[in-house]
Amino acid sequence: RGVVAISKPLPKQINTSAPSVSENQDIKKIPLTTNYRSKKYIVDFNNLYFDHLKEEEGLIGKIYKNAKQDSKNDGGCVSLTTIEKDADNQTYNKVVLSKIKYVQSLGYQYKDIAIIVRKKKYGQEIIQHLIQNDIPTTSAEALLLSKNENIQFVLALLQYIENENNMLSLLKILTFLTQRHEKLDLQTLLSVKDLRNNKLQNAYLQQILKQILSQYYEDFKIENISRCNLYEQIEMILRIFFKEESQNPYLLSLLNFVLEFNNQNQYPQSYFFKYFDQKKPTISNPENINAVTIITTHKSKGLEFPIVIYPIYKETKLSKNDWVDVSQEMNLSIESAYIKYKKELNNSFFAENYAQEQILSEMDNKNVDYVVFTRARDWLFLIKKPEKEDDKLVNFFKNRLNSESVSDKDNEQINCYFYGNQNQAGEEREEIFKGRDDKFVCLMDLALMAMRKLKKEMNLRKIGKS
Repeated sequence: RGVVAISKPLPKQINTSAPSVSENQDIKKIPLTTNYRSKKYIVDFNNLYFDHLKEEEGLIGKIYKNAKQDSKNDGGCVSLTTIEKDADNQTYNKVVLSKIKYVQSLGYQYKDIAIIVRKKKYGQEIIQHLIQNDIPTTSAEALLLSKNENIQFVLALLQYIENENNMLSLLKILTFLTQRHEKLDLQTLLSVKDLRNNKLQNAYLQQILKQILSQYYEDFKIENISRCNLYEQIEMILRIFFKEESQNPYLLSLLNFVLEFNNQNQYPQSYFFKYFDQKKPTISNPENINAVTIITTHKSKGLEFPIVIYPIYKETKLSKNDWVDVSQEMNLSIESAYIKYKKELNNSFFAENYAQEQILSEMDNKNVDYVVFTRARDWLFLIKKPEKEDDKLVNFFKNRLNSESVSDKDNEQINCYFYGNQNQAGEEREEIFKGRDDKFVCLMDLALMAMRKLKKEMNLRKIGKS
């Protein structure tokens, strides 16, 4: 409700003669009329879509009155893929995957792609599906150093160097190393002995670790590393265990963080782990990671991506409850009432509050859409399951953009609409689709190819007649 709330008039200040912010005549609103981010057809789409909404909804008209922009960059394309009502979230995930494969075929890298979702839970579902299909992903949470398994191993090793009786660190180290080396099986190693006694268990685990280290990492000597300062310890660990990953951005970010910690000159080395947990460091240069970004609408504000994929799940419903002012309208001893918004209120004393809440809820949804629609530079892929037959977005593509639906021959639950520069589709696209079997690929380009072939045939006929 925060985005909508700022559109309301601000209250006057109490017990002061100074004017409120809303009354300050010196404030000037300067609309940003030029879009330097998105290409022409994406800007045009946003102009047309939100102008179209203004015609129907008064409040939206006021807020987006000066939202129209010009573009400095030609090209761009917007695609809407609709999914039938009875399709599950897996269908969303499959369509997302098809869009990634499609833009890859055009020469884009994973790091050019952002999937923007309204809620984290939708992002997690998509991440799982992409990982299963060998698509590298990253997210705000994934950028945390603490979430990276290599960093977890390094920290566990540091804790073990500090205290060799740290059982948890020892297990983390062994788990990491046995997963790295196929010949090692931790479960088999642990099943050899009866390890009910903690001391015996610790001694046995240390023995296993020493065997692994002597076999694969003979340069690792705890007595040598323990003499060094923290930064030097990590450098030695990286040189021994990650010599093939010298440019790993997570490991480099850890070194930078340790350097920052050392430069503080106010903490003992033993405080490092607590300092790490408090600061929650993230990767220093995420641009170096070639992975698809999964991000929420809130965190995407102010960012831009060459490719934006936006799965539009069920829109936010009315707020469950709210306080309303009843001091003037009702003959009660109370000034406010706590009500739950539901359809029954439409025929009650609170009908006006209910109607207002409906408008604000709709505004929330449209504001979120506007944020996402304006993040894309080259391509904007929208994926939606229309809840009503008169879905505004679908009708907009049909009626205002004159876009015809193209059905997926392999899946009747999916249809595709598009708005973009057909002349910039490129003749080379025909070669891209040879031999491909993408079940959910957007059929926009196939339609364009057919149109180009038809145009060529017509030109040839004209030449023949002449």
